[in-house]
Amino acid sequence: VLVVLYFFLISRARPLKTLQPFRPPSSIFNFSQLFSVLFQVIIHFIGLLFINNLVHKFTDPKDFQTPDEAFKPTVMNTAIFLYLTFIDAATFVINYPGEPFMESLGKNKLLIYLLIGHMAVILCATFDLSADLRYFLELHEFPIDFPKEYLIGAMIGDFAICYGIQSIINFILYKK
Repeated sequence: VLVVLYFFLISRARPLKTLQPFRPPSSIFNFSQLFSVLFQVIIHFIGLLFINNLVHKFTDPKDFQTPDEAFKPTVMNTAIFLYLTFIDAATFVINYPGEPFMESLGKNKLLIYLLIGHMAVILCATFDLSADLRYFLELHEFPIDFPKEYLIGAMIGDFAICYGIQSIINFILYKK
């Protein structure tokens, strides 16, 4: 549902009133877009491997499920869900076109508020600040000795690296 709202709010972003001396990419299949997406996928995959290795130490082998079983929250699927949900929001922040062709992310108030709310819910769920939220999202409680700061660090690291790559591409192409 959130992803649909993100796309809707991006579609409502207004173009800038002044024309730029260069054109936006004419296709999603240009070098810069493919390069950016490729590196983002690699970074996300490395993050997933890190989370898998981190959580594996806290996972009981009998917790692994087959696809035919009814869903049961585990530490593994909770950590992966939180990480992937964070990536959903981060991807919109990283790939939002913004200036020089559209209004900046900061001016798209509804989108920025939704993204901030999304991140706040992920942080609350990661640090287990609400049992009701955990129950609603069907999350497993992390063990006392689980390093939640590593999970948050993986999320922030993923965002920072992907944002850095996209910023470098934007700087090279648009000098912004």
